[in-house]
Amino acid sequence: MLAVCRSILRGIALLLVTVATAQATPIVLTFDEIAPQVFDELEIAGVSLSTSDGVYGANHPWDWSQYLEGRVLEAPTDQLLILDFEVPTTVVEFGLLLPFSLDDEPAIVSVEFFAADLASLGTDLLALEPGTDEALVQWDGAHVSRAVISAESLLPTFLIDNLTYLDILENRVEVVAPPGADGAVGGPGLPGGSGGDGGA
Repeated sequence: MLAVCRSILRGIALLLVTVATAQATPIVLTFDEIAPQVFDELEIAGVSLSTSDGVYGANHPWDWSQYLEGRVLEAPTDQLLILDFEVPTTVVEFGLLLPFSLDDEPAIVSVEFFAADLASLGTDLLALEPGTDEALVQWDGAHVSRAVISAESLLPTFLIDNLTYLDILENRVEVVAPPGADGAVGGPGLPGGSGGDGGA
């Protein structure tokens, strides 16, 4: 009986150590981690990105932006951008910008957050003046497994950068940009744009 109790105690101690060493850690994607590429679905560092003809690592030339710099993720406004987190996160944050204006009407961008069972946790509605306005989208609350971004705009694309979330770093392989990753693929509404500096 004593041996059984000791075995149970060792198991509990091992469990506590495992939990303690598997704490969630902030991860920030600056979209210069890999070579620029067009994608429909892409998995990187614990998050799956889904859209149609998105660009991971597009150019971002707007020096005035507070929340976007260097390379960004570019997504079409006529498609959803879906972020699925491998580990549910209580923190989601990213900068968002529409690159240029076609009219004087503000664009409406919605960001809806979902729990693991895909029940909606809430929606942020943003009215942005294209080319001049940007937003810092922030979630700090219940565990989020998915975020869905949609835009009502005549503009062809929107941009996000510095995607921040919590993940468990165990078994997470460090992402390293391969040689030639500074080459350009697309740009904000300008396919084939020239190269630029990497993200922050």
